[in-house]
Amino acid sequence: MRVLHVIPALAVHHGGPSFAAADMVQALRNAGVQGEIICTERRAERHYDNLWPEGHPTWVHVVRAGPLAGYAYSEALRRWLRERVSSYELVHIHGLFRYSTFEAARQCKRAGVRYVVTPHGSLDEWGLRRKRIAKAIYLRGIEFPLLREAAALHCTSQAEARSRVVRQLKRPVYVVPIGVSLRPSFHPGSPAGETILFLSRLDPKKRLEMLFEGLALTVPRHPDLRCVVAGSGEPAYESRLRRLVARLNLEDRITFTGFVTGHSKQALLDSADMFVLPSRDESFGVAVAEAMAVGMPVIVTRGVALSEEIERNQAGLVTADSPAALAEAIHSLLVDTERARRLGRNARRLMIEQFGWHTVTSKLVEMYQQALRS
Repeated sequence: MRVLHVIPALAVHHGGPSFAAADMVQALRNAGVQGEIICTERRAERHYDNLWPEGHPTWVHVVRAGPLAGYAYSEALRRWLRERVSSYELVHIHGLFRYSTFEAARQCKRAGVRYVVTPHGSLDEWGLRRKRIAKAIYLRGIEFPLLREAAALHCTSQAEARSRVVRQLKRPVYVVPIGVSLRPSFHPGSPAGETILFLSRLDPKKRLEMLFEGLALTVPRHPDLRCVVAGSGEPAYESRLRRLVARLNLEDRITFTGFVTGHSKQALLDSADMFVLPSRDESFGVAVAEAMAVGMPVIVTRGVALSEEIERNQAGLVTADSPAALAEAIHSLLVDTERARRLGRNARRLMIEQFGWHTVTSKLVEMYQQALRS
């Protein structure tokens, strides 16, 4: 089976979708599917922002982005798809509200090639509220007609599949999670046993303010408490967060590392004692899955789609949306280390059994086969 994956761009600073698409295609290729990727790239793209600093694999095709970089417009992409899309049995489109989605679907229709679409959270309520009017117009005029002709929609969680817009489309929906890479688990944690890790993009929907306020409530009971915030965001928002940390007198307890990846990221996962993500809305939660894969207990709010699986499998704690509830959850794991270890073991077991790429790829292949038969 020859499958083309279309994504606006592959870059470290784009976070989850870039890594998910790259890992997905690599896993599919390992399973015998001839997967390839087409994406755009700006000429001035920073070298360290490349997922493959040593150079793209042969199965990744990169064309130059046009002047509207935010929309990922590219005349080169249009020409590439027009010339080659008919040589693929199926096209897998990643993301919405980008030129690459529109052009890939349009060229698939012209060539009679079926396509599936992964929204990557673009159709969740939180995502649709941002630039609400522009997105509503674009969705109704351009995106809806293309989505309604997709052979299938690929959602990464049951929560995403239940979203209002997904249900309105009345297309076959397949729920297949994003896979995680599993390695032997060496999770020593921190020397004091009281280090919290936040690893994600710094964005208002992640609700770091709630985490910091929860930490301020926890510190009196846990004088060794530390928190590592790994990620980057808009400079103005980062400045706002740092001012809040100062106001809460947490400057000596919270460390901002900026964006991390590779060995630095793995070192943070190995040296933390628990992972916290109090997002308002998260269509999957790749960073949560990565923490669970190393056997770390996690604390999330119900806005994180993985919270259902976490609760069902006793693989972490799901808290209410308040600093007090977050503080109580953190405190409960710090005082009951055996419970924390048990939750961590359950988390890793869940990742191995249901979220390892070996399991996920078989579900993706089944989705592709169904899409081709539909």
